[in-house]
Amino acid sequence: MSFFNNLGGTNLFFDENRETTIGKLIVDHLCHKVLLHYDPMNSKIRGLVEIVKRSLIDYNIMFYELPSHLNKPNIDTVFDGIQLGHTHHIDFVLVIGHQSLVSTGKCIACGCLYSDNIFTMFKKNDSIRASLPIGIVSTDICCGKSIYDEAYIYHMSSGKTLDFFYCKSHYFIPQFVIFNPLYASPSDNNLGYTMIRLLFISLLCYFTLQKEDVLKQRYVECTLETILLMFDVLRKKPEDFEAKRNIMLASINFYTNPVIELESETAIDLLARAIVCQYGCDLEISYSILIPAFLRFMLERRPYLVSKLGTRAFNVPYNFEDYKKTSSQTISVVENIILENHMPIHITDLGGNAGDFANILKLIGFSDNIGIGKNEQFSKLECEVILSLTL
Repeated sequence: MSFFNNLGGTNLFFDENRETTIGKLIVDHLCHKVLLHYDPMNSKIRGLVEIVKRSLIDYNIMFYELPSHLNKPNIDTVFDGIQLGHTHHIDFVLVIGHQSLVSTGKCIACGCLYSDNIFTMFKKNDSIRASLPIGIVSTDICCGKSIYDEAYIYHMSSGKTLDFFYCKSHYFIPQFVIFNPLYASPSDNNLGYTMIRLLFISLLCYFTLQKEDVLKQRYVECTLETILLMFDVLRKKPEDFEAKRNIMLASINFYTNPVIELESETAIDLLARAIVCQYGCDLEISYSILIPAFLRFMLERRPYLVSKLGTRAFNVPYNFEDYKKTSSQTISVVENIILENHMPIHITDLGGNAGDFANILKLIGFSDNIGIGKNEQFSKLECEVILSLTL
């Protein structure tokens, strides 16, 4: 199955063994020198990397390897890739792997043509004006984000603090993305992390609306219900092809379906990044802590919406006499799902406490901003409330 993403201009190839003809896809873009970025420690994709290399050789494409085992996309690997690109006059960046590698590859593709200090690329007032073309062979079950027009990296500063750099540009949109469930393995992707990412995306889509949108709500409810069912299958049969396939398609839809209109600069997103910088944890860990807190926050703001989601997606019995009880039960169900995936739900699990909140809010930029977030702005007080609900 192949289809075209009209929102971003990306050719998407799903479940077709297209990796065997990847050389032709690159030649079609008039490119002949490729930077090949992949994870050498991922045993699942070693055969895939060899298939891709053979295809590049068949089409007389020179390739230069940048192997990297990344849990987080980091600036040092970006610098290595840019240096490799300049040395060998790279004209295409090809990434094989999960989201950290994808994000790093996107930064390398832009950095190779960026004349200024690479850090200025991530400033809000700076615009990226060019990029090398990018191709992706995604091995991530939660693969939809690879299509998106954003990238982020981490940098450990001299003060031993973790900095988070984020950039959004249409130049980050890849020329093509190949998805194949055969190469997506829960053991390599961490099933809990994948569940948390999709749950977080679902909640963002569902609650960050200026007004109620019935079509969008129903779409998210049905998609989330399907995702939960498929994860139940994967826990029993980790390599179940159809379960992986359905989760991958759900993830792709979140980022390509015009009904969804996913926004990645919401207030809760910015809070998650600040928690990562404060504690040096993975982004999925901050999501797992914020999800119950965000639902509790919405319990006071939109209790009916929480109860509706609980009934339709999580099979929580609806209490017609008091729908707020249904909302509370929904939050308990979500917390149990997170805990079953061995993820934390309290900021204290990271060694944090209320004394850290002032610095977390400072990391977001509240010294300069009155409110934060797109779609729906949250005030400093509202963000403090959400953080207090993580205790």
